[in-house]
Amino acid sequence: MQGTELAVFAYTADGAALALRLKKVLGEECRVFLHSAHAAQEIHSASSAGGITEFTDTGSVLEQVWAEANAILFISAAGIAVRASASFLRGKTQDPAVLCMDDTARYVIPLLSGHLGGANEWAERIAAVFDAEPVITTSTDRHGVFAVDLFAKANGFVIEDPGMIRKISGALLAGEKVGWCCCDESLASVDPGTDALVRCSCISDCTSNCTSDRHLCSTSDRHLCKMYADRPRIGVTLTQDDSLPAQFAQECRLCPRNIYLGIGCRRGKSAEEISRVVKDALDANGVSMKRVCAIASIDLKKDEEGICELAHQLRAEFVTFSAEQLMETEGEFSSSEYVLDQVGADNVCERSAVKASGGELVFGKYAKDGVTVAAAWRKI
Repeated sequence: MQGTELAVFAYTADGAALALRLKKVLGEECRVFLHSAHAAQEIHSASSAGGITEFTDTGSVLEQVWAEANAILFISAAGIAVRASASFLRGKTQDPAVLCMDDTARYVIPLLSGHLGGANEWAERIAAVFDAEPVITTSTDRHGVFAVDLFAKANGFVIEDPGMIRKISGALLAGEKVGWCCCDESLASVDPGTDALVRCSCISDCTSNCTSDRHLCSTSDRHLCKMYADRPRIGVTLTQDDSLPAQFAQECRLCPRNIYLGIGCRRGKSAEEISRVVKDALDANGVSMKRVCAIASIDLKKDEEGICELAHQLRAEFVTFSAEQLMETEGEFSSSEYVLDQVGADNVCERSAVKASGGELVFGKYAKDGVTVAAAWRKI
């Protein structure tokens, strides 16, 4: 079921009828799981259709669904949804959207990942099908306050420290001043669309204005630095520079998810082996793994299980190109006669990264343990 947008679990005959109705509207992006103990016989007959599965124990199927679906709807009591999900929870940046709806289709309630996972959006969408009421409980939505996680998702950014989401929201809800700092000209057009955030200039080096004896003040001695004197203690920073110093004492840093990895490997390399080399390459070049949006390679690797699995783990697109397409890619790349003889292209990782991104190399070929990695970025 890889690629499933919405998985629906129904536990009663009425719930099963609603699930099947929802699938009729959503089509292939929806997969339905009907509980055998309560679904009516006539509804069971629909299980011969694609995307409909009968189950007896939620846990036996939910583990795989949790890893592969973008959203999960329980047509059940909220308690069933909570207990079923509890053992699979990993964090708001990793969990799918989780919702529940009563089997009279009166209320649709987002339970997990309301913003980053899109549960609030799913609630609105599902409610529209049944003329139900979406019950949105996130404070920023209820109070009409800027939501940094929703902004990040809508604009293709990743949040370096998800723990800062709560702190930014809490400060805004408390009426505290929260800063906004854009430290990249290419991101200047990305605006939060609210006057609730205080615009601040970017600080790259505070040496000339600082009474502290440090070039870049630590959080503890920022009160000594004139550059930080008039800005809020907490704020949001947009940057593509992973080495940029913090702009606020408490900073929620947003980076664009615009890194394209080009990967080549010996046949049979596991996702774990490939991931280890990828991490080494990214760490060596100061690039966060969270910023990876796609993986690219030669079409000979389109079914390479290790690369496919890594792309799935990163929730990244996996694209491949023919040798001819790679060789037509413009740029300066390292070249290997051996690779050219083997696959028809003199370089796989660098050429595929640039081809996929349409941009420039961030770093060239990094080779280790039968895996080659390069990264390119798409300018925003």
